[in-house]
Amino acid sequence: VCPPLSATITGVTSICAGASTTLTAVARYETGSVSYSWSTGATTASITVSTTGNYSVTLGDTQLGCSTASVPVAVKVNPVPTAGFTLNTQEFYNNSEIQFTSTSTGATTYAWDFGDNSSSTVANPKHTYANIAVYTIKLKVTNSFGCESSETKQISVITGLDENSINLRAYPNPASGTCRIVSPEGMEYISVTGMDGRLHFTQDVHGATHSEVPLTGLAPGLTLI
Repeated sequence: VCPPLSATITGVTSICAGASTTLTAVARYETGSVSYSWSTGATTASITVSTTGNYSVTLGDTQLGCSTASVPVAVKVNPVPTAGFTLNTQEFYNNSEIQFTSTSTGATTYAWDFGDNSSSTVANPKHTYANIAVYTIKLKVTNSFGCESSETKQISVITGLDENSINLRAYPNPASGTCRIVSPEGMEYISVTGMDGRLHFTQDVHGATHSEVPLTGLAPGLTLI
C-alpha cells in the first residue's frame, strides 16, 4: 500500500528577461529514496529555467514503487526596460543649469545619480554642478514588473567664463584627440595642463581667433586651457 506521497514545487516564478530561477521539488510522506522526473526531462531535485512556461515534476518512492505528479507551476519571464538619456548641451560649466532628458523605454520609475551626492526621481530633471570636476551620471529605470536597467555617462564640468570680459569657447567638451579654441577677440598664448599639474602643450598664437589644441597623451579627466 502506497502512503499519500505528495509533490510541491518551490521557487521564484516571476523573473526578468536575462535572468533565471531555480525550481525545487519537495516530497512529502516518502518512505525511502525519491526519484525525480521533470517535464523538462531533468531527473534532479532542482532545475534552473529562464523561459516562460509551465513546469511540473513526478516524484517516485523508490522503496514502494509509488509515484505522484505535482501541480504545474507557471514561470513568467518579464521584459526589461531600456535606460537612456541625453543632455541639452555639450559644454558643461559650474553653476550653470543642465537639462537631463530620459530617452528610456518601458520605464515607470527613474533614479538619477548625478555623481555629486545629488539625486532625482523625476523623468527629466535639471541639475547644477557647483564644483569643477569629472562626474559620472547614472540613470537606473524600473518597470512595473520590478525589472531594471541603467545607463552611465561622464561629463567634465569646467569654470564658466564671463562673456563680458573673456569671450572664449573650447569644443567639443568632453574632447579627445584635439580641441578647438575660439575667441573672436583674439588670443596671444595657449597652454594646456593635465590633471597631474604638468604642462602638456604651449603655443604662441599671436592674436589668432582660433586654434587646434592637441590632447593626445593626456589622461582622462579635466584639462586646464
